[in-house]
Amino acid sequence: MMDKEIIELGITEIKTKEAALTYLASKLAEKGLVTENFTEAILEREKIFPTGLQLPGYGVAIPHTDTVYVRKPQIAVLTLKDPVSFIQMGTSDTEVAVDVIIMLAIKEVHKQVDILQKVIHLIQDTQTIGQIRTSLPQDKQTVANLLQQKIMF
Repeated sequence: MMDKEIIELGITEIKTKEAALTYLASKLAEKGLVTENFTEAILEREKIFPTGLQLPGYGVAIPHTDTVYVRKPQIAVLTLKDPVSFIQMGTSDTEVAVDVIIMLAIKEVHKQVDILQKVIHLIQDTQTIGQIRTSLPQDKQTVANLLQQKIMF
């Protein structure tokens, strides 16, 4: 079940990829959903395997790390008023201006590919991602319901 408390919408104070990843990972840690090493693991994995995706008109990042750092599965979402720079997935230096971050905390290895495919499908659906991108802070439950419906996590 999606937890609206780890959905942050329209955040203005985050200016870097590292700050965005740390902020969102800390939301998962505060809920006891991930281990104390999750944030460091996310940051390290992002350096080696970038997760930025450039889509027509917007950029999304889908950071995730090894299942060993996850206590209970969850998806955390952060939307930013001002995009931050991520590196394009599959490259080492192509920058992507990202304003939606969907962080995956997946507990079971065999579910990673399936959930990642569902998230990719979701972010390619311009109506759904548009709704998430334009949601206001008070719309957390609506976004949680939408993600639950689309990803069935």
